Amino acid sequence: MQQPRPNPSFAGQFLKNYRNAHKLTQEQLAAELSIEPRALRGYENGERQLNNVNELRRIAEILDIEPELLGIAPLIYVPKTPEEIDAIVGRAWSLLDEPRVIEARNLVEKLVRNASREITTEDPALLKALAHAHHAAGYITGLGTKSKEIALPTHYYHELEDIARIIADDTLLSIALTYQGDMLR
Repeated sequence: MQQPRPNPSFAGQFLKNYRNAHKLTQEQLAAELSIEPRALRGYENGERQLNNVNELRRIAEILDIEPELLGIAPLIYVPKTPEEIDAIVGRAWSLLDEPRVIEARNLVEKLVRNASREITTEDPALLKALAHAHHAAGYITGLGTKSKEIALPTHYYHELEDIARIIADDTLLSIALTYQGDMLR
């Protein structure tokens, strides 16, 4: 008598759907998640259950998805240091190389939204990291934007301009003004 085939966990099924939607092989997604391909295969086909909350949070962060999509409650994370902000901005830029523009946009918009609310100091290093986040947000949201939707990327560049003036960074100010001009043109 044959044993019934195990059902994949909610998260295992999500990973399979995510992989298919992004046209990734199991090997590619496994490499991105820093897990063995056989582990991913096990999650997807139900041979292994993916129910470790810490692992689910790690996967959600890597894929830049809401934790709820993997069946766990969200963890409110707001970057606290310039290095943390720069790491997230770097991740957004790297997603453009793949090209995964929608994920990059979601990541950088979430970063700007959360960091802008929480940064209440005029620490130059922190503000410079936030300026880099606004630069990335302006550029990424501007990709493929239609003329009538230009207000959002322009807003990010305006915020970049304000921060550049506060920290007296002429390079960032030039970037902000140049991109604002390009957007308005």
